[in-house]
Amino acid sequence: MMPTGRVQFLSLLVLLAATLSTGCNTFSTRSAREVSRERLLEISEKGRSDHLRYVGSDFAYHYVYDSRPEVEKTYKVRSDSIKLADTFTLGSNDSYVLHPWLIEGKTLGSKPKIEPE
Repeated sequence: MMPTGRVQFLSLLVLLAATLSTGCNTFSTRSAREVSRERLLEISEKGRSDHLRYVGSDFAYHYVYDSRPEVEKTYKVRSDSIKLADTFTLGSNDSYVLHPWLIEGKTLGSKPKIEPE
């Protein structure tokens, strides 16, 4: 049985909507380029301070998306070379800005020192 014109049109419309909902975000683990921690730090210091986004980890790598319009690349760095305090699995639809100090292993804040009296 051949689909009617209306069914074909609705199928095409659903496919178009799914394509548009992904936007121009080109994040892909397959196209991720492996870089060292030092190289990722260099990349983080280019352009705006919020263009690198941590998007998740697997058993071996942390994945980072460079959102600068002229770049839009995905990087992966060995998880044993960067100790991130807040990690999650790929595909969880979470992300956060990966600032240079996080790549260097520093946290967002620190506890004040309490000196004995």
